[in-house]
Formats: sequence, C-alpha cells, structure tokens
Amino acid sequence: FLLDDNAKPATPGSPNCQTDQRPTFIDANGDEQPNPNYGFQACAGDDANNPDYTGDAAGLDYLDALGTSSTASKSGKNTNDAYIFGAHVKPIKDMLNLFVAGQTDFYQSDEEVFVVGASGTFDFDIVKLDAEVDFFTGDANSNDDAFGTQLFLDLSGALSDTFTLGGQMFYALGDDEDTQYTGIGTKFGGWDPIYDVGTSLSNEQITLANNKGLTGPSPFDFSGKSAGVVGGRLYTSIMLGEAKIGASAAWLETEEDKFSEAELQAFAVGLVYPVMENTSFQAQVQFSSVDDDLTNTDGDVTEVGTGLYVKF
Repeated sequence: FLLDDNAKPATPGSPNCQTDQRPTFIDANGDEQPNPNYGFQACAGDDANNPDYTGDAAGLDYLDALGTSSTASKSGKNTNDAYIFGAHVKPIKDMLNLFVAGQTDFYQSDEEVFVVGASGTFDFDIVKLDAEVDFFTGDANSNDDAFGTQLFLDLSGALSDTFTLGGQMFYALGDDEDTQYTGIGTKFGGWDPIYDVGTSLSNEQITLANNKGLTGPSPFDFSGKSAGVVGGRLYTSIMLGEAKIGASAAWLETEEDKFSEAELQAFAVGLVYPVMENTSFQAQVQFSSVDDDLTNTDGDVTEVGTGLYVKF
C-alpha cells in the first residue's frame, strides 16, 4: 500500500497528516538514503474543528497497488477521530511486496477496517505477470462486518517492439450480509483498470460511475451491492508511427447472486499522439452494457474524453 507523498489535508481544520517513516541506509558516497524495501506511513486527526466539513475526513490518496479504493461512502458530517496507517516490506526486491493497512471512523462512526495482502511482479523475458491478493476484515459500522477477499492477475507480453498483448483476471468474494471493501482510503487518484488503454483519461475521468446503478470505478464490486466479481479482460497496445493506440474488452459478473445477478461488458479505445515536445493530444472512447436479471436493470453507456496534456 502506498500513500501519496503529495497528499494534503483537504481543507483547513481537517486532520493533520501525514507521517512517512522509512528505514534508511548509507550509500556508497556516505549519504543517508531512504530504503524503498521498507516503509511505514500513517495519518490521524479529528475533524470536529471544522463542523461544516462534509468531505473526505483526511484528504488522502491511500491506495493499494491496484489503485482500488473503499466502496463505503460518507454522508453527512463526521466529527469522529480518524486514523489511517500502512506498512510494507519487500522480502524479494523488485518482485514481492507484503503489506498491512487499516483505518477507523474514516467515513462513518464505528468503522474499523484492516487489510493484509501481497503483490508481486514476475518477469519471464517477453512475458510479465503482475499479481495481487487482498484480505479485509473488521467492522464497517456498528451493525455490519467488513469483509473482502480479492485476487488480481495480469499476464502481458511484448510480442514486438510495437505490439503488446495482455489479459487480466478479476475475482472478489461476495456476501449477502456484510459490507464488501475493495480497498481503504479515498477514491481520489484511483486507477480504473477496466478502461485503462494507455491514456491519461482512464483515471476516474470517464469511468463505470453512474452506469445504471454501478458505483465504480473498482471492478471488484462493480454492482455496488457487495456482490463481488468474477471476470476477465483482454487488452492491447500498438505503435503506428508516433501514435500509440490502445484497446480493451472486459466481461464481469457478480460472484454472489442474492441481491444482484449483473453482467457487464465494457469496451474501450484510446489514442495518444505527440503534437510537439512534451505535449500530446489524447482521446478515448468507451462503451459499457450492463444487464441485471435479478433487478431487471439494463442499460448502455457511451463515454468520450479528449485532452491536450503537457509535461513540465
């Protein structure tokens, strides 16, 4: 789990954060350097100093390696103490990462949620495997337990200098009683894996949100009913001259079918074209179709985004 080093309290009076403590080492020049293989980060505070503040209690971008974030939503004012913490260790450098994190009273009273997990990247010449597994437990509120068991696999290969092909698998356990978590922290700065086709537009700017009841952008609870997911996605990218084109197709269905029997098909195409040094024109088109046999809900959504991006 990583805490955005640029994250700041969202508004005056919100909790003081953050600390970032990492064991250091002495490099060959005798200078002290942070050790990326270990880390501990935390944030805590009381929002009561700002009784009119109804937004994110800590203003944090606290996300796992997948960029997934909590499905819980905050409503009304929160004057409860809040903390969030995370620690990680890399027993195998550049390959395996073990982490633990937690938060309490972050969105609502009596919430206390913890997660442990592991992520890794394994390179096999032209083929690369990214994987992550997460386990959530604790209390979502005074009435409901928090739960979450999810697995992500991403196998990709550079078939040539200009062509990449990959496939992803999504799995999350659903439940008909408790509240599913897909991550902790805020949704700010999250990753939208279903529509990631290599542009800067896929990062929550055009997403699953408001898609006929879908809460998004996390694919692990795309129905928003703690029903989990079973699904997969194929994606590709190709260079045509200076232009980079990406495309993907995904299929998801709920794992638990007591409250939802939703199926989702999602397709996306993106373009990145450099117009001058450090400047690119980007565009993305995506289409999604959802069908829930249990609630008789269905609908199609088409979204388009464009932008001119400059790197300084």
